[in-house]
Amino acid sequence: MRVAITGSIGSGKSEMGKILKKLGYTVIDTDELAGQLLEKGQDVYGIVIEFFGDKITDEQGNIRRDLLADRIFVHPDEKEELENMIHPRIWEEVERIHQQHVSEKVVFTEVPLLFETNSQSRFDKSVVVIAEKNTAIERLMNERNFKHEQAERRWNIQMDIQEKMSLADDVIFNNSDINDFVIEINRYLIKLLK
Repeated sequence: MRVAITGSIGSGKSEMGKILKKLGYTVIDTDELAGQLLEKGQDVYGIVIEFFGDKITDEQGNIRRDLLADRIFVHPDEKEELENMIHPRIWEEVERIHQQHVSEKVVFTEVPLLFETNSQSRFDKSVVVIAEKNTAIERLMNERNFKHEQAERRWNIQMDIQEKMSLADDVIFNNSDINDFVIEINRYLIKLLK
């Protein structure tokens, strides 16, 4: 079974992936795959640099994902261009990894923009991780060193949480501490694996 993990920014999607890995599950991280594709020497790197230029790189010519993210959040047309460059390659890699783990009962894939990219049909099930706005913004400020206005801006441009919840097969709330989150994930796994 292929299960997509998605959610709002700062909700704990990646934390859920880490917890599932500790429990022995295979978890594919599409953000990690995107980062690998943006490294020097990858064909996607050249395409991205050709389009965005050196305004998204450091002194050594490495793509700074923070600068790229800031740019595409301000320029939605460029976000679409970037997605057209990188998403086909990400999905090829996800499929390759799925094929390597076909004997496993369930394989999870973290897909931050699952519904925004209309990619849910690639999966058997989806679970959305939700955190309240204030909790998510606090996490972004503490864990990613976002300034408050930067975190607020990112929160405000994402897909509506109620819409994500209505599209997902399951919802996990993550508004408390890690121990409560682990309990919620275990409840979800019991339900999923019935």
